[in-house]
Amino acid sequence: MDFAVRRFPDSFLLGSYARDFHVHGVADLQRGRGTLDADFAVEVATEHNFAELVEGLKPMRGTGLCFNVDDFQLDLIPFGGVESGGIIEPQEGVTLDVTGMKEAHEHTVLFDLRDKLVVRCPDLTALIVLKVIAWDYRRNHTTKDAVDLDLLLQATYSGDHEEEVWNDKEVGDLVDWLPERIGPFRVGRCVPERYSPDVVSRIRGVVDGDSADAIVASLQIQPDLEEFASERIRAFASGIDYALGRPILLTN
Repeated sequence: MDFAVRRFPDSFLLGSYARDFHVHGVADLQRGRGTLDADFAVEVATEHNFAELVEGLKPMRGTGLCFNVDDFQLDLIPFGGVESGGIIEPQEGVTLDVTGMKEAHEHTVLFDLRDKLVVRCPDLTALIVLKVIAWDYRRNHTTKDAVDLDLLLQATYSGDHEEEVWNDKEVGDLVDWLPERIGPFRVGRCVPERYSPDVVSRIRGVVDGDSADAIVASLQIQPDLEEFASERIRAFASGIDYALGRPILLTN
């Protein structure tokens, strides 16, 4: 991580480390699943620019995005001028959806690491949106995106966010002052002002109906906890609707 921040100063952190900065560091919840690699997103204009950027790094596996740095795996995800319809293909048959990366780059927060090293990562709203997109793109291949998404939605009303939740009278009155509604609603409310209408429409579709049910089902948790998870997703969706001037799903 030291290496990535110093070599790619304008990059930002993704993956489980970014999740845990928010979930554990800010919201004071338990850390999520562990990982042995670090993911950084880097903005590039062309594939050639990305090749120049990683020149000299030792590649791992066949994706074209994984590198060995001091026996540690560093994943570098390019975005900006290399995607088509939001999709990059670093190697033939290897694809990744980078929709929302540009907006995430525009809405980052800084976390202090050791030795005055500062790492940049998406703010909570941007990270939640990226997780929604990741789940949508990989829904048939992994459950980890759903688990991460639920943790991030819990973070919206926990720890350092708790006071701002209780101070939001407008949203509190709308959702019966339930924190598990207020936090996700407030995040959802920010989505339409940040993202293009087509991206907003996609995100809203993922957190509705059968798709939302599939997210909850993939969590593989007890039925009583499933209801809370569903409540958080519905609140996030209702926040989007509210910002768009539509009726909201939640009732008192």
